[in-house]
Amino acid sequence: MSKPSKVVGLLLSWPIIAQNGCVPIPRLYTKVELIGTYEITYSFGADTLILNSDNTYEQRFIDKSGKVFINRGKWDFEGGRDNQVSLINAVDVCDPFGKFTSTRPHPSYSLRSFGWYWGTVISVSEDLGLYMRKIR
Repeated sequence: MSKPSKVVGLLLSWPIIAQNGCVPIPRLYTKVELIGTYEITYSFGADTLILNSDNTYEQRFIDKSGKVFINRGKWDFEGGRDNQVSLINAVDVCDPFGKFTSTRPHPSYSLRSFGWYWGTVISVSEDLGLYMRKIR
């Protein structure tokens, strides 16, 4: 195989390679595209995040025993390359290692990064392949 055809083959296979990797493909989002409901299920419970168009959010975490924890606050999105949403006083139920942390809100900003991985996702732990998936 000649060198140019190897390069063409690699370029044509790149979308398949990138999609099968563990990291979401970055893309630019608008605020309207991010509004919606995101879910993830862990071994210790299920987490739902709802981003509303009025810049409010609701988090619902249901632990394994069925107990429901609800947290509400405001969110902000400036757009740009990082695709990060700031949640004010958010709850981080999962640490970067996939372990349960807490159901208490953090009295500050918590950043969430968005990407595309067979749909819009929020990264929880890229190393472990944990993403909240947009369901509506």
